[in-house]
Amino acid sequence: MVYAKKGMRILLYGLFGFLLWASLVPLDKGAPASGIVVIEGNHKLVQYLAGGIVDEILVKDGDIVKAGQLLVKINPTSALGQANAMQENIAGLEAQSRQNKLSIDSKKSQLHILSRQLEGLRNLDKDGYIPKNKLLDQEREYFRIQDALQADQGQFEKTQRQIAELNEKLGILNFDLSNTEIKAPVSGTVVNLSVFTEGGVVSPGAKLMEIVPLEDPLMVDTQLPTQLIDKVYPGLDVELMFTAFNQNKTPKVYGTVVMVSADRLIEEKSNYPYYKVRVQVTREDMGKLAKYTIRPGMPVEVFIKTGERTLLSYLFKPVIDRMKTALREE
Repeated sequence: MVYAKKGMRILLYGLFGFLLWASLVPLDKGAPASGIVVIEGNHKLVQYLAGGIVDEILVKDGDIVKAGQLLVKINPTSALGQANAMQENIAGLEAQSRQNKLSIDSKKSQLHILSRQLEGLRNLDKDGYIPKNKLLDQEREYFRIQDALQADQGQFEKTQRQIAELNEKLGILNFDLSNTEIKAPVSGTVVNLSVFTEGGVVSPGAKLMEIVPLEDPLMVDTQLPTQLIDKVYPGLDVELMFTAFNQNKTPKVYGTVVMVSADRLIEEKSNYPYYKVRVQVTREDMGKLAKYTIRPGMPVEVFIKTGERTLLSYLFKPVIDRMKTALREE
């Protein structure tokens, strides 16, 4: 009998304690929803301006890369062949230019000598000491060399322009050759990979991939049922669970509502009406996910905290709502 009384007393104390806890201790209330990871930010475009044949692809969509990490190797054979041929052309033009310069210097020297000779012949011609045709022959030779000099100078200038143009093209080729190993411009996540086949051809300037910098915020888009829209607004705290990972090891991550769509949307496949809600993971909690590979499209369970309620209010709310409905007169 004594044990029965004692047991009843313990049971009553336990019940009283539970009721006290249920009536006083606040629990989070909110709007549960399912969402997916979206990565937004200033995507860094990775291109190869020259185009060529893909030798090796070293990354895939979703990979986390460091700044300077090798992403793709382009076969340098074609560009190397063009560069060698161009260097040979430049060497030939430079040899031609040197010959032109020697010819120009020689003709200038000849003209200088002929000019002095003509000056003397003209003085002699005035006094009638030489035949007229001798002076004319000398003048014809002077003008012939002068014309040849102008032709050499024109050819020299043309050759110099050709050398400058080829050197400019060679500089571009050398730049392309130095960049056949394409590296990550920033640390981040590889997205929208556009090259898949080693040995495939990449068009000049074609996009190879994009990299989302690591410092860009991680976002989660979720579809909120229309009946909950009056409870959700920007600034609310959110609890996130990445269901693709081991739930026993994955920490809870927190975020903030940053956007609620102004009007309801319709899901195309199910014709389900919803409001789009975007959640941004807090900077502090981004560190918790550092060892996990987060990819766009990953599923996330979302709990948007809209306030607090006690357990008793949860339990009795359906009863109270039902009583209110029952007491209304038709």
